[in-house]
Amino acid sequence: MKPNLFSFLILLAIGYHFDAQATEKELKTNIQQVTIFSNGAQVFENGSVQVDAGETTLIIKGKSPYMDEKSLQVKSTGALTILSVNHRSNYLEKKLVSQNDSLVTLLDKENLNLDKLVAEQDVLKEKMALLQNNKNLGGANIGLSMTALKQALDFFEKEISAIKSEEINNRRKQQETRLKIQRLEKQINDFQSEPITPVSEVWIKVSAQRAGTANFAVSYLVSGAGWFPKYDIRAINIQKPIQIQYKAEIWQNTGNDWKNVKIKLSNAQPNKNSSLPELQKWNLTYARNTIVSSGALNKVDGVVSGVVWDENGGPLPGAIVLAKGTTIGTTTDVNGRYSITLPNGVNRLVFSFIGFKTLEMPVQSNQMNVRMAEDIAALNEVVVGYQTKKNEKNKRRYCRHNQ
Repeated sequence: MKPNLFSFLILLAIGYHFDAQATEKELKTNIQQVTIFSNGAQVFENGSVQVDAGETTLIIKGKSPYMDEKSLQVKSTGALTILSVNHRSNYLEKKLVSQNDSLVTLLDKENLNLDKLVAEQDVLKEKMALLQNNKNLGGANIGLSMTALKQALDFFEKEISAIKSEEINNRRKQQETRLKIQRLEKQINDFQSEPITPVSEVWIKVSAQRAGTANFAVSYLVSGAGWFPKYDIRAINIQKPIQIQYKAEIWQNTGNDWKNVKIKLSNAQPNKNSSLPELQKWNLTYARNTIVSSGALNKVDGVVSGVVWDENGGPLPGAIVLAKGTTIGTTTDVNGRYSITLPNGVNRLVFSFIGFKTLEMPVQSNQMNVRMAEDIAALNEVVVGYQTKKNEKNKRRYCRHNQ
């Protein structure tokens, strides 16, 4: 019993040690500066958190779903080391901008108004029933004078007319309220039928030598924002010069608020290759004005993206896309999509995947969709080996399988 108890205590201590290492904390950051490009923006955020000694996973929640995970950069100050930085999409988190929150509030308000109108209608029915039950102004052998009869008739006429008028107004208000409820429910259903947009999260794994406060600086590119120039031209009269003011119209639909932040405008293109272009020479001749090599035509710089399909039109996840002659490459995602930045002087891409023929294509535009064909010969070369025992002698057999 003692060895078992000792083993149990060791396992318990090991489990506690791993649980202690798997500490998660939320890192709250605020947007300090934004550089807005003609299409897209670069966001700079700062934040601080108390970090314990050992490994800790810091989570930045509620960020824009249009964050470019490849551009994510994290810096820190303090006695710690950043082990990894990952981007995750959270579909369970509440949307940053919930368009139907206000609609649901209005719907609840209209439903409450309808309940009140129905209750008022019931009260009017009770009042009418009470008047109907008290129509007998006197007994069987008791008569009323003309004055008393006239006063009673005036009273009933006034009360019944008021009740009928209130019933008419009540029915009209109920119809209007029910129409509002139908429209709100239809609008909410339309919003709910839209695809769910996930919220971005940044997971930072750090290792600290000792406990203390650590400061973090986070930057990333985000789409859904930009700016364009506007010109304000004013002329007082024909004798004075025209006054031209250069302005900028900024727009952003990133899902995060930009309040009290520093904004810079830039006409740069962050996704385009920033290396110097290689200029092709043009030779002057007498027969023709200029001669230019064909390689200088249709040259594409910057980012090339697209989709890789198989012969049947299905996506190929995990396909390798390489810039020819370099080690720069990428792989396709689960939908077969890829994105690669071309280095200077490269104008051909090589596509490869296990069981498919390698495909080399010239880059003629920033959007390239390719279809790869299966390589039957490569599939037939798969060899599977196994070992058996028979008559106390080991024999090795090999079997060739065609897939």
